[in-house]
Amino acid sequence: MSSQKPSTIIVRVQLHTTLQRDKDLGNNNAFELHVTDSSTIYNIIELLNINLSLEHLLLVVNGHLVDPTYELKENDEVHLIPAISGGKD
Repeated sequence: MSSQKPSTIIVRVQLHTTLQRDKDLGNNNAFELHVTDSSTIYNIIELLNINLSLEHLLLVVNGHLVDPTYELKENDEVHLIPAISGGKD
């Protein structure tokens, strides 16, 4: 019985604003990530150990807002953008 290794894909991930600073990426806020071909946005958030709740993140793939369960495809461009608020209450 042979076990088949899951295939991998490459996605490009870009972290924005506070996520970029939190991960100490300097000016290099975009990078390639090798993930299994059934990975979701949620899997990337876990893999990168991002501690923001999903309600405080904009999840954008190839220019479109997506759900955390979006299944990634080869060469997808993923942007993780923290929702920013401020000002007086």
